[in-house]
Amino acid sequence: MSMCKVIYAKSVKSFADACNLAASKATGKYITVCNCGDTFSDNYFESCIKVFDKNEKIPFVAGHRFCVNPVFREKKEFRLNKGQIESSVVSLFDNPNLINL
Repeated sequence: MSMCKVIYAKSVKSFADACNLAASKATGKYITVCNCGDTFSDNYFESCIKVFDKNEKIPFVAGHRFCVNPVFREKKEFRLNKGQIESSVVSLFDNPNLINL
């Protein structure tokens, strides 16, 4: 059984529509978004799953983001500080109407 599912949709108008469609079709326990050019460390998904398994009330996990310049082979890490995370994270458990499925 494959760990990934690819969905082709002709009528999707936005990235949000695509994410909502994918979430509505998902049959697995976990969902992630992979955009073109995204790369993940060898243990990225396993690390995320460990966090979920420790506490089922955690709604999502975000790891470090990297931007790799393919021309110069440079890698730059983007980290959110605690203040950025606290000001930008919305609990979908407290605001279930924000989910558009």
